[in-house]
Amino acid sequence: MDESTVSKEMEKLKKELKDGTAREQVNKWSDLLLDKGVAGLEMELEKLNKIVEKVGTKGFGANEERNFSKTVICQDKGRVLLRNDTNNYIHANYINTPKFTKHFICTQRPMLATAESFYKMIVQEKAQCVVMLCAFTETTEKNCPPYFPQSFGEKPMKFGSITIKCIITEKMKEEADITITTLAITEVGKAQLIVKHYHWKNWPEKGFPDPSLTVFNLLCAIRNFKKPIVVHCSDGIGRSGIFVAIECTLQRVLQGKSCADLIEVVKEIRNQRAMAISTPTQYIVLNRLLLQFFHELNIVDMSQRLLEFIDDYDAYARRHKLCSV
Repeated sequence: MDESTVSKEMEKLKKELKDGTAREQVNKWSDLLLDKGVAGLEMELEKLNKIVEKVGTKGFGANEERNFSKTVICQDKGRVLLRNDTNNYIHANYINTPKFTKHFICTQRPMLATAESFYKMIVQEKAQCVVMLCAFTETTEKNCPPYFPQSFGEKPMKFGSITIKCIITEKMKEEADITITTLAITEVGKAQLIVKHYHWKNWPEKGFPDPSLTVFNLLCAIRNFKKPIVVHCSDGIGRSGIFVAIECTLQRVLQGKSCADLIEVVKEIRNQRAMAISTPTQYIVLNRLLLQFFHELNIVDMSQRLLEFIDDYDAYARRHKLCSV
């Protein structure tokens, strides 16, 4: 990977966000956010969760052995359908963003029973990029089995008709916590596909990520890849939902659209990936990460209200340090 790619994309993003229209939208959002406070955000998400909308889940119900969790549903609408396979089901949904159709695919982490389907989806969609937002080992029931060789020279892995070989592994220059693995994926009878796998292993399953620029550097790193981009954490709704929501918010701002109420962004994503950003903790983290980014860009100025929000957030994080994110 060109080491300057991330920094160039970040500088471009910063310049565009400081444009008058974009800056105005960000300031409207931050004013409303600081008015709500952490308690207001918590109430806002809890209110949304009381609205129960029925969605079709026939595929989910008929494939219990292919679902990581019995409680995290996969809606039929917008579900990725595996073509030319005896079973077209995979727990994955397309996500449209303000700028692109099928920009992302949000999915659960691969299991031994679904790894072949996971790679068949990547080959079918001609995805060039996978983003992994969980560690291989988290809680006992949420361990993610190694599903790709993680170093050059390591024996290729096989899942049914799919073979995965590691070409090179490197650390992202801007983010040492992110490992980039270039994979050669070959399905029997099809051309080899080269895929970049980005693994951010330090976004905790329980607790709160540091309010840093890591997620934004990662988004800049993948910005120019052919769509769709495959994103997964454990269940594909928490950390994955936050990641996708940040990109959706940035796109809205750059288009001059209002982002004053992020709950609308959450609704749009949930309409495509059921249960995305389903806890107050996740919603609060989403807002905190964006606030930190816009503050570091000097778009949101330091103020007493901002300091009070940060203090309230830190106190909330201490009280809810074992909540899933």
